[in-house]
Amino acid sequence: MNDNFHIREIIYDGFKTIQSRRKRFLLLVLIPSLVGALISFAKGYSISESYINIIISSLSIFTGFFFTLIVYVADKAANKKNDYRGKDNEEEKRFIDRYLNFTEKLISQISYSILLSIIIILLSLVSQLNIPCIFSGSFCLLVNTCLLALILSIIVHFMIYLLLIVSNMYALFLEEIKR
Repeated sequence: MNDNFHIREIIYDGFKTIQSRRKRFLLLVLIPSLVGALISFAKGYSISESYINIIISSLSIFTGFFFTLIVYVADKAANKKNDYRGKDNEEEKRFIDRYLNFTEKLISQISYSILLSIIIILLSLVSQLNIPCIFSGSFCLLVNTCLLALILSIIVHFMIYLLLIVSNMYALFLEEIKR
């Protein structure tokens, strides 16, 4: 353990958990960008204060849940590792290796989701600052629309990642039950 930030590592590992480059680009970049751009540019929505409150409240709940989930998954992996320590059965060794790799991937996904939550909260707060524009009103509108597109894109990105975590938790619990 050290006192360095591991933000780049979290982002890299978060993206790397989806192994197919094509799926990664489609799910984490293209679809969220298109949805965010379509909603913000086509409809011309703006982010109201009540919307920001809903975003922050929801993401705060998810972030707290994710911190608890990381502790649970890490504790479960440590217990599983201790249970199988010293056993000679090759099948059990393969299972524990698969299980530990899976939990490492899941912890990367959860950490990445926490980081996404923090980014969405910060961008949502920045959108409410009403920074005066130096240029004309249309440029201000364009900047606000682009900021909204970015926020919506990251929210869609977060939702896709949330579904990924739920499906992985489902697989983890089923594996536990079958064992």
